[in-house]
Amino acid sequence: MNLLSYAIDSTSTSFIVINKEGIILDINKETERIFGFKKSELIHEHINIFLPDHLKDKHSIYLKDFFKKPNTKMIGNGRILTALNKNKEEIKIEVEISFFHKYNQIYGIASINNIGDEYKTKKLLEITQEVAKIGSWKFDLTTEKLSWSKITYIIHELEVGADLKIEDAINFYHEDDKPIIRECVKRGVSELEKWDVQLRIVTAKNNVKWVRALGFPVIEKGKVIGLEGTFQDVHQEKINEQNLEKISNSLKIANDELMQFSYRTSHDLKSPLVTMRCLAVLTVEDINAGDLDMAKQNLELIITQAKSLETLVTDLLNLAKADAIDDKPESIDFSKITDEVIMLNKTKAEINKVKIYCDINTNSEWCFPNVRILQILNNLISNSIKYYDENKEERFVKISIFEKDNNLSLSVIDNGQGIPFENEEEIFKMFKRFHIEKVSGSGLGMYVLKKHVDHLKGTINVKSSDEGTEINIIFEREEQ
Repeated sequence: MNLLSYAIDSTSTSFIVINKEGIILDINKETERIFGFKKSELIHEHINIFLPDHLKDKHSIYLKDFFKKPNTKMIGNGRILTALNKNKEEIKIEVEISFFHKYNQIYGIASINNIGDEYKTKKLLEITQEVAKIGSWKFDLTTEKLSWSKITYIIHELEVGADLKIEDAINFYHEDDKPIIRECVKRGVSELEKWDVQLRIVTAKNNVKWVRALGFPVIEKGKVIGLEGTFQDVHQEKINEQNLEKISNSLKIANDELMQFSYRTSHDLKSPLVTMRCLAVLTVEDINAGDLDMAKQNLELIITQAKSLETLVTDLLNLAKADAIDDKPESIDFSKITDEVIMLNKTKAEINKVKIYCDINTNSEWCFPNVRILQILNNLISNSIKYYDENKEERFVKISIFEKDNNLSLSVIDNGQGIPFENEEEIFKMFKRFHIEKVSGSGLGMYVLKKHVDHLKGTINVKSSDEGTEINIIFEREEQ
């Protein structure tokens, strides 16, 4: 055996020599290893022995075409094919076929590499990248050529293979995030810095996505010749992270409110009970002493304390129900619901000599949970009546419900005592009370109101002065 034959037998590439009819004339040892045949089993067999049945006829036609031209040429370079071994198991191979002339005959020689493990690894990597939504990219500074992997195109919702320049890629980033990625690219080239940032892109279909962009300079002989990196769709993870942060903040607020609620509730419940108990003791003593006038005064004070306690318990129940209301939306009859609220507050309005005016102008249907709208209107109207200004002869509450610019406005205006300017920002805080020297209350009414409005995704505007208060609630119509 000469040195060349020994080298061919020692290589990790399979070599198969065939004639123009496709008959196998010679093989090397690697062919035996890859396909599991002995040399004696392959000599004089057709090359199609390695192919699945459905490919044999097509391959025979290809083979005839290969041998039509007598000049030596390389064909099929780099093609990945499926072949069968002796046990009829599929293996992935890479084939190169060339031709040579000998003894006035044309022969073909196939060099075959078994890429089964490499192919499986590559496919596994592709599947992993697809599941993890991770793509890759390369930019050649010399040719200014930008290359994207399939997943990178998919993340951008762009046709795979579309021709792009580096500026096109940057333009996919959200307007607010473009300066950040430009700086990353600039520093990657000039300062040899890597980057790992989470930014927003606007896809070809105009969808906003959060992505994780990683990049690093490619250096050769001390010079930056390009940039490479990965590109990952982290939109859902980012949304989950933002939602988790919102939940965490909400829990913190809720915990703080709970602490405050526990303290104030126990204090506000205990205080009138202690007062009532002391007054009851004094009443008994007054009755025993025959002082019925003083006993009567103490009983009236007990009734006042009982009313205060009743108000607190009612507001606490409304607060507890605010998050547990059936939120099934229904068409709201604003005239009917406003009449109902006015009737609830009629006696109080008459006692305080407050006139209630109502102006409703809605032409289209609005759907909300009925109970929430009722409680919103009731809190606004009862507060306006409660905080009337005794120094004004004409006292009023004006209710306006109307549509403007596809929005719904619920407005309540009064000429009551108003809210002290320094306290306007605290109006919706739990247990916050104003004019406590004149009006009793739990300080929960406006807090509950705000919870209802927030739940319905509305906004509240408050204007107040010595002349009175205007509270305007706006609801935007949700797009269908």
